Amino acid sequence: MQARLDAIRPEHVRPGPQGPEIHGQASDTLRAFALIEAVENGTTKQRRDYQQERIAWLLDHARVHSRFWAGRIPAGTPALRRLPILRKAELRAQVATEGPLPVPPEHGAVGVAHTSGSTAEPLRLHVTLLNGHYNEARLAYDDVTGGRDLTLPFTVMRSTFKTVRGFDHWPTMTGEIWRTGPARGLPIPGLGNAQTVEEFAARVLDEPLGHFTTMPSLLAAVLDAVENGAPRPEPLGEVLPYGETVWPGLRERTRRVLGMPIVDRYSCEELGPIAFQCPALETHYHVASSNLLVESVDDRGRTAADGRPGNLLLTGLNAVATPLLRYAIGDMARLLPRCACGHGGQALTDLRGRRRALLRLPDGSRRLWHMGSTGSAAWLAIAPVREVRLIQTGARALVAEVSAARALTEDDHARLAAQLRAETSDGFAVTVRQVERVDWGRGGKRQVVVNLLDDEGA
Repeated sequence: MQARLDAIRPEHVRPGPQGPEIHGQASDTLRAFALIEAVENGTTKQRRDYQQERIAWLLDHARVHSRFWAGRIPAGTPALRRLPILRKAELRAQVATEGPLPVPPEHGAVGVAHTSGSTAEPLRLHVTLLNGHYNEARLAYDDVTGGRDLTLPFTVMRSTFKTVRGFDHWPTMTGEIWRTGPARGLPIPGLGNAQTVEEFAARVLDEPLGHFTTMPSLLAAVLDAVENGAPRPEPLGEVLPYGETVWPGLRERTRRVLGMPIVDRYSCEELGPIAFQCPALETHYHVASSNLLVESVDDRGRTAADGRPGNLLLTGLNAVATPLLRYAIGDMARLLPRCACGHGGQALTDLRGRRRALLRLPDGSRRLWHMGSTGSAAWLAIAPVREVRLIQTGARALVAEVSAARALTEDDHARLAAQLRAETSDGFAVTVRQVERVDWGRGGKRQVVVNLLDDEGA
C-alpha cells in the first residue's frame, strides 16, 4: 500500500499524514487504509477469506444475541444465501423490539442512526463508533488513493450546516490528517431555512469552488445559473454527488458547462459506502467489499440472470449492533463479478436507484425521471418552475407537485401536464398541484419520484 500512497503524493500535493503525535487518529486511519487496500485490491482469495470470516462471525453473533435472528439463521454452519431477505418493516420491528445487540469493546460506543425516510416512516438503527470511523476512513481512502488534488478548496453541502461556514481545511477525516485546501460549508436550501434553489446556486458560484459535494438536483440548478450567464468559478475540481442517482446526461452537461467531471460515490445511510465510481469506466462502480457483500436478485428472490438489473441485497460486514444480513435496500442495478477495467472485486453498473424513485410506466418498465434530465428549459418556457416532485399514485396516475415563482394559471396546469406526459408516457393521467415548497423531508434528500406502487416493505 505504501507505494500507492507515495504515488498519489506528487509535489503539488502537500505531504501527509502529519503523524499520530499531531493527529491522534492518523495511525488508526492508516491501519484502516491497509485493511481496505488488502481486501479491495488484494487477491480474490484475500477478499473471499475476509468476507467469509466476517459473515460467519456475524451469523453466530446475531443468532446468539437476538431472538429475531435466531429464528432466521439455521443452526450448524449456515450459508448466508439460505437466510430470508430482510425487509425494512422487519428491520424496523427488530430494532424496536430488541434494541442494539451487545458489541465487542473494540467496536466502541453504540449510537442511533436514522434514515431520512422519503414518504415512509423513517428508519432507526444502532451503529457503533467503529461504523463511523470506517465510513470516514473509506471516504478518505478514496480521496487519497484516487489521486484527488488535496490542495484545492472544497465546497461542502450538509444538512447540519444552518449557515455558511468557513474552514481552513476540509471538514472530513482527509482534512484532519492530511494538509488540504480550505473549505466552505453551505446549508441545503429549504431544509430549516428559506433559501431558494436559485439563491443556493448563486451562493455556490460566489467564491472559488474547487471540489464540490452536492445532490444532483442542486447541481442542475448550478448548471442552469452558469448557462444563464453566471460566471464560472475557479479553480475547478471534481463534483462528488450524493443522496440521489446521477441521471443520464448529467455527466456530459456538467463537463460542458462547468468543465468538471462527476466522480460518484454510492452509499446509504444504513451501511455507509457501497461502491465507488471506477477510475476508468464512469458507468461502473467498484463495490466497497471491505464494508459489505452485495447480491442481486429478481422479484422472486432468485439470483438475477447475468446482464439483468436486479434488486440489491446488502450484508454489512461491520454492522454488529443492528445486523443487516441480506438487507433489501430497495435499489436496482446490474451486479458484475468483476469490473471490465480489470478490478477483481464486485462491480455495479446500470445503477438505477431506489425502486420507489423510479416511475413504473404503463407498459411495466421502470424509468428514472428528473426535470433536469429532460431539460428544465422546456418547463421554464411554460412557467417559472422552481422544483417538481412526482408522486405515482396508480398504474396510470401521476401527481406533480410544482413549486413556482408565481401562481399557475389553468393554461399552465394543462401545458405542464402535457409536458410531463411527453417526457414519460401518454398513458398517464397527470394532476398538477402547486405547492409553496416541496417538502423533501427532514434529511434533505430529494427523492424526485415517489412511486407508491413499489412499497419495498418500507
